[in-house]
Amino acid sequence: MRSDEIAGRKRQINFESWGLPFEVLTAADGIEFSAAAARSAQGSVEHLVVPVISRADLLAMKRIAGREIDKADVVFLEGAG
Repeated sequence: MRSDEIAGRKRQINFESWGLPFEVLTAADGIEFSAAAARSAQGSVEHLVVPVISRADLLAMKRIAGREIDKADVVFLEGAG
């Protein structure tokens, strides 16, 4: 998938690679992408360098989503600090 195929569209792409689940979000409620990108960290999976959302932005997204699984994630993430 090319960036021009998803530009301006809100999408969540789920896949699994190297035995790990991944989610790629092209937009998220309550999060401004360029600001979140500036706060992101760089991680690596095998030979790929990937941006990883900051903990604060992840918590904000989870709180806004408000689903039961997101609420449980917030409790876990806050306890892991």
